[in-house]
Amino acid sequence: MIKKIVSIILIAALFISVPLFCVGIQSDNHTEKTRSEAESKSRTEMITGMAVAKYRKGYCAETLKALVIILNTNYKLDDSVNTDDKSEFLSEKQFTKKFGDSKYYSVIEKYVQETSGIFLTYKGRKVKIPLAEFSSGFTEPSGEYPFIKHAASPWDATESGTSTAVSLNGVNELCKKGLSWRQALKHYTQLRVSK
Repeated sequence: MIKKIVSIILIAALFISVPLFCVGIQSDNHTEKTRSEAESKSRTEMITGMAVAKYRKGYCAETLKALVIILNTNYKLDDSVNTDDKSEFLSEKQFTKKFGDSKYYSVIEKYVQETSGIFLTYKGRKVKIPLAEFSSGFTEPSGEYPFIKHAASPWDATESGTSTAVSLNGVNELCKKGLSWRQALKHYTQLRVSK
């Protein structure tokens, strides 16, 4: 009889402890999910802040998507960003002060979220992609950036800029003529889109 009572107590204790153990597991998973959400939010905020720092009035939607995808690729390779340098990063408050409202900040943030899994590769590897507002009328490859194409960028001909970088002004001009962000980037680079 005592053995039966002890067995019942042990079985009852087991049934009570299993749900508690499972709750502990769920709690750990929830903590991991929360940590993952926080890291993702941080990445979203960082890329949005970098993109709005490069934003110029007149950039069309496809240009903004190209910009965000380039920055996403670069951020995956090097996540160090000088958030004090307003040419590299703007908070939503700084953006609103500069442009008068936060409409485009929200638009860019949406593109960052929509394209978070998209990045660019060269020969199967992620590479740092140089960006310039203008390209001096053409682009060309270099030893460091062999994936930049020899490409005309006549929209930049009157501006000084860097020829071994993707011209944001050029991408914008191509996109305004109806090209997608993919097509515009193919004009300047040999990069492939990966997920």
